[in-house]
Amino acid sequence: MKSLLLIFLLFPCFVLSGQSKKFSVGLEYSPNVTNISNGSPFPDGPMSIGHNAFLKGELSLNKHLSLTTGVGFLNTKQYDKLFLNGQLDIALIESHRSHEYMVIPVGFKYRFGQFYVQPEIGMAWNQVNYVEQRSYLTNGSVITQKYEDNLIPDQYNKITVPAFLTIGSEFDLGTFSILFGIKGYYSFSDISNRTPWPEKYFGVGMMTGIKF
Repeated sequence: MKSLLLIFLLFPCFVLSGQSKKFSVGLEYSPNVTNISNGSPFPDGPMSIGHNAFLKGELSLNKHLSLTTGVGFLNTKQYDKLFLNGQLDIALIESHRSHEYMVIPVGFKYRFGQFYVQPEIGMAWNQVNYVEQRSYLTNGSVITQKYEDNLIPDQYNKITVPAFLTIGSEFDLGTFSILFGIKGYYSFSDISNRTPWPEKYFGVGMMTGIKF
């Protein structure tokens, strides 16, 4: 965690120290809807609201192609529903889980006019996992619990590998540019090993940013 924070703090200094026409640095933010893709026997739940934010550096190779990297934060969520049908006096348990990652993505940006396509792949380090759980009892009452999900050691995979795809447009305003687009992500790795079926997180939403 300390090394990631050091990278985050030094990254803008590294980029700006060598900045020329070939180098640029910027910020991106993407609110999105997110869930998991799995083979769970439980009913699929609704999409939840997540978000991600990145500090990005860009090295221009030619008029159309640039290399990109950065460091940032990814929040993704999942919803589980378990029917107990009266076992332990519980009819149903709903779990809303939130997973937070520090991510370092690398990729490239291909520009055509003011539009661009930007595929990336990253390494994501799990930071914390939260749960909001509602237990619906057979007598009609509801018990709500909120906690950090660390009761079972090592149930969450420390490292996952997400891929990102951004389709956007860049508006040059002279000293800086404004970015708008659509951004999606999908993890090639499972969130955890707590269940026998895959749990691969994904999300899609709007993206906005600024580049200097």
